[in-house]
Amino acid sequence: MKKLSVEWTKGLTGKDKEDMETVVRHSTIVLQKILDIVDDKLGVLERKEIDFSTYENSAYPFIQAHINGKRASLEEIRRLLEFIEG
Repeated sequence: MKKLSVEWTKGLTGKDKEDMETVVRHSTIVLQKILDIVDDKLGVLERKEIDFSTYENSAYPFIQAHINGKRASLEEIRRLLEFIEG
């Protein structure tokens, strides 16, 4: 069983910490669906990067910065859900 990220129980102590870990570990159906959604959204971002028409837009640097920010956020969420895949 993979270890949960400490972010799941950050700020909690004792019984609250144990309860949170139990709730998260027993929520795998919902969390797996969220992981699937995140993976789909990451796939959409990857396809956008391959679209060469994006380079023709004068706002390309801003578009790319926006895509990079979205990817970073989605990858952070994905990292929090890594324990599901173990």
